[in-house]
Amino acid sequence: MAEGAIPLRLDGDRWTVTQEFTGIETVEYKFLMKWPDTAQQWCNSAIDCSAGVANDSQLVDCDALRRDTSDLFRGAAEKFGELGPIDFVISPGDIDPPANVLSTLQRYTDPSIVWYPVAGNHETERPEGIQWLRDYNPISKPLPNIVSMGPPGGEETSYSFDVQNAHFVVINEYYDGSTDAALEGDVSDALYDWLAADLAKTTKEYVFVAGHEPGFPLADVDSGRIRHAEGGLNKNIASRDRFWALRAQRGVVAYLCGHTHNFSAEEIDGVWQIDTGHARGKGDTGSPSTVVLLKLAPSGVTIEAHRDNHDGVYDYADLVHTYTLVP
Repeated sequence: MAEGAIPLRLDGDRWTVTQEFTGIETVEYKFLMKWPDTAQQWCNSAIDCSAGVANDSQLVDCDALRRDTSDLFRGAAEKFGELGPIDFVISPGDIDPPANVLSTLQRYTDPSIVWYPVAGNHETERPEGIQWLRDYNPISKPLPNIVSMGPPGGEETSYSFDVQNAHFVVINEYYDGSTDAALEGDVSDALYDWLAADLAKTTKEYVFVAGHEPGFPLADVDSGRIRHAEGGLNKNIASRDRFWALRAQRGVVAYLCGHTHNFSAEEIDGVWQIDTGHARGKGDTGSPSTVVLLKLAPSGVTIEAHRDNHDGVYDYADLVHTYTLVP
């Protein structure tokens, strides 16, 4: 077994992963890795599609790992199930441990849900986290509807996929040209070149890019909280601005991101930035816990942010914000 690899075993139609965390007991998660063959099998129709977006969805501590309760990420997964059918879920990073996130989505959203994860700093800081993401989307058997694997040395953790009339690009901002687990997030030259080539090839009507760190850290729309004000892609203004200009040039509808734990949606220089906040439930009470529903239709693109303000019942019905990205 390769160094850093996570042991997997097949139990019937489900895989079991065993992880050991410092200071706490070994934890096992069961999840399904059996995908439909075509997009038509898991989208609502030939033209409409709904995607769930949930970011920063796990707590890596003993209590959260042991419990399966709606006041943590389970509540967000249950809300997706209520809002369904959800055709797939994108998570813009900080999903450690990812096996637990996938297992929770399959248990409480849809047993056959297709999950597209994004590498965040929590995953790249933990060798077992980034290795899990590599193993989840191997070159030999990539996720459904993949049209392009990432640049050399980051093939598994950056990728793009098509769903009906939409093109999604997942970028690992911790890829620096040689490793996909660098310490600082940025859009390196190698990642930029790969992204530019990918965007130049797509002919889809709606295009989205998903990464972990915001280009412009903004305050939460409800709590007003600001986190990582100088800790997003704005650490390197020239790189951030080049990245933003590329997406505006290529007609990208929105950039889906996270990192701050705060939800915001704002159009900046022709591109929407959707910071999807956090889905930790009571794990972070500084801002409401959030799930985002992205709706694609011939009539345009909208998002709905369903939020819970920590009133003790995690039903994600306390605050709802709707934005029209494409009229």
